[in-house]
Amino acid sequence: MKIAKRSDNEQGILNTFEKLVALDSPSRKERPVAEFIKKELSQLDLVLKEDQVGEKIGGSTGNIIAELPAADRRHDAAPVLLLSAHMDKVQSGTGTEMQISENYITAAGDNILGADDLAGVAAILEALKRIESKKASRGPLKLIFSVAEEEGLQGAQNMDPDLLQNCDYGIVVDSEGAIGKIVYRAPFKIGFNARIKGQKAHSGINPDGGVNAIKIASLAISAMELGRIGEQTTANIGVIKGGVARNVVPDFIELQGEVRSHDKSKLRQQTEHMKAMIQKYTAEYGGEVEFDIELLYKGYSVSRNSPFVNFLVQTAESLNLPVEFAVSGGGSDANVFNAHGLPVVNLGTGFENAHSAAEKIKIDNLFKLVDFLESIIQNIGSDSNRIQRKND
Repeated sequence: MKIAKRSDNEQGILNTFEKLVALDSPSRKERPVAEFIKKELSQLDLVLKEDQVGEKIGGSTGNIIAELPAADRRHDAAPVLLLSAHMDKVQSGTGTEMQISENYITAAGDNILGADDLAGVAAILEALKRIESKKASRGPLKLIFSVAEEEGLQGAQNMDPDLLQNCDYGIVVDSEGAIGKIVYRAPFKIGFNARIKGQKAHSGINPDGGVNAIKIASLAISAMELGRIGEQTTANIGVIKGGVARNVVPDFIELQGEVRSHDKSKLRQQTEHMKAMIQKYTAEYGGEVEFDIELLYKGYSVSRNSPFVNFLVQTAESLNLPVEFAVSGGGSDANVFNAHGLPVVNLGTGFENAHSAAEKIKIDNLFKLVDFLESIIQNIGSDSNRIQRKND
């Protein structure tokens, strides 16, 4: 689409975002976006590589990782800042075209825009290009553009954690909400799967000879406490698979669900409760059950009073961005990075209604996001905002 002429800075981010939106990049098929990022970064003085995660997970590309040394000697001792966004988007069709209406960017037709998280990718690239064009001072940076985030953070989960060893602080640019939002806490997540075995029988001739696995599952689910459980915990059974025909007593059903909590003890408590309900009714009706329960990712909590978070607050306020501290109910690559010992927060990226055809982002939010990142990159190593490195 043709975009009305704006200032060079505004036009730059709009053009970059439009090009990214037009690329097809569902999880594990992010190669077009990876190549775009490589081309955009090739003009900068950096070390760029692609890791082997794509091969591990059956994808078309690995994570794209770049390291930029400090722009000048004054910043050699500045903390190394990680900036990260994910390349994949929830795919609804091919050849997505963006359109602008009433100060919002949306996708034409029924496609999903993909601002989650192509807005984050575009903003990081554009902030770096601005700084480079001005030859501005800045400290050392590491960039990670991850794959398959939408499929359980697979890109970050399978990444070599040694890549984070030289980093001091990090920012993931991947949260719904206004620019100035800082997600400083996110939950642990458990994948909860149960396979209930009953006994097959003809439902009209010999129903008494069967053990109905669907009945066992329905009774167990009805007895479970699900949904929001207090302020820190949620639980859900989201998939039920079973049965072969209407005239056969079903002998097998699989339940797929999850438990999330900011408290590890409550996470375990809720998981045990769900197991106990299934075990109770399985035993009562003469069935069997197997569980597959896995910690999918760890939760994190970064102190709101840490020097790094205080720096982000001061930077937002200097740009007249209202600061919002947020506790998330979902996970992001920030969960994985924090689990490896790196303090990382997730920033509001400005998009709304993610994962739906109604997804949109305000044009002004794109502009503000680039301004925010540019200011963070330039000022984290400045004398007035000197933040110590982890090992200092």
